[in-house]
Amino acid sequence: MQALAAVPPEHIEFLDSLPLSHQEGGLFFVHAGIRPGVPLEHQEEVDLLWIRYEFLDDKREHPLLVVHGHTPVEKATHYGNRINLDTGSGYGRQLTAAVFEGLECSVLTSEGRVRLKP
Repeated sequence: MQALAAVPPEHIEFLDSLPLSHQEGGLFFVHAGIRPGVPLEHQEEVDLLWIRYEFLDDKREHPLLVVHGHTPVEKATHYGNRINLDTGSGYGRQLTAAVFEGLECSVLTSEGRVRLKP
């Protein structure tokens, strides 16, 4: 409750105004993931924000390469049909920053860009 009270109302309004997903070229950016087999335009908010195993365990190709977080992994990982960038910064681990050039993804490290390969 203290954390929420510390956030200025205009910041909350800004966050509330953001879309739940963003499509750019062949990439689909979303918080948690998508319901496999459901067209992107018919995805439900609960899945975009909360889905886990039905999405994470699905190896099928999606209409676009899905870029997500929500489920922390040891390091950013490209699974072929999705890229998980959540490296647990909410739990005190390092935040991962990434650069996309087309469908290629590189993470930014102290040594420079490191390309993620499926």
